[in-house]
Amino acid sequence: MLKTFENFEHDNSKIWIIGIPSGESLQIDRDKHKELYDKQLIIYSTQYSEIGFYLFDDKNIKEINKIIKPSSDAKDYMIYDNEFNDNLINMIKIIVEKYPYYAELYASEEYMGISYEKNYIEIKKNNTSPNYYLEKRVGGIMVDSYNIATEKLLLKRIEIEMNN
Repeated sequence: MLKTFENFEHDNSKIWIIGIPSGESLQIDRDKHKELYDKQLIIYSTQYSEIGFYLFDDKNIKEINKIIKPSSDAKDYMIYDNEFNDNLINMIKIIVEKYPYYAELYASEEYMGISYEKNYIEIKKNNTSPNYYLEKRVGGIMVDSYNIATEKLLLKRIEIEMNN
């Protein structure tokens, strides 16, 4: 599903929950929110921000995933105004679609993120050479980072990282 800023901004059917201590974030349906809250799998906390967030303990992730049950091949795309060209984003979507697990692709301004399983790939577009900076995180811990010169090499690196 492709979400533009306009329809995402008015989509009140989803809520973000954040894992502690990993920082992993999940977008859940509002109808699943009540169930998670009633089972005390999520809490509302202002400990980290004045605004407050719904948080979950990382040790409960399997139980949370059983409740929210994203289909194994579901993909979620949140594309806002960004500095990446449309062709690159479409090529990354093709890569993401090949994998049989739930994944999210996010692009805004000079940042892009791909979240899947317990992994997160963040890509930053540079205005100077090298053109891209890629970081891979597993369970919230950075495990690799790369400076990448071309879109072709970036696509290859994303595919390699999603295979590992």
